[in-house]
Amino acid sequence: MNIKKLATAMLLTAGLVSTASAHDIQFQALSAANGSSATDIWESSCNSATGVDSFRMAARIEDHIPGRSDTISLVIYKDGIASTTTDLVGGGAKSDWAYVNGGNGAYTFMVHHVTSTGTTNASDVYYSIEFHCEAANLVTHTGTTIPSVAIQDQ
Repeated sequence: MNIKKLATAMLLTAGLVSTASAHDIQFQALSAANGSSATDIWESSCNSATGVDSFRMAARIEDHIPGRSDTISLVIYKDGIASTTTDLVGGGAKSDWAYVNGGNGAYTFMVHHVTSTGTTNASDVYYSIEFHCEAANLVTHTGTTIPSVAIQDQ
């Protein structure tokens, strides 16, 4: 195989990998060193790569540590509209889905630790985010970009 064909194949494959219909940001950490105000910020975009325009972003969060008296929350934000979901159980359970009806374009995810009264933020918090974009029929998954790096990583 010549080098041009190999490079073209690699670029096409990378393009297909960067847009998907459902996926996760897996096993990230909010560092205890940053205190109770630690916030991670991610961005993903909905698009019409599947041939259908996006109507909304759907996302939920999972706290990987069971038995904590504090919680972790996810905020989805786009164009002045926000929705929040919180994992109240941890340890494999996921939060309810949160939705923002914002069509195609960039959505911001903000993950933050919610410390309960009488507890301290003594350890790191580990989480995953499951998300995808949906068409107006609320069933069809549409193109969703996969962030590779957090905008803010605390």
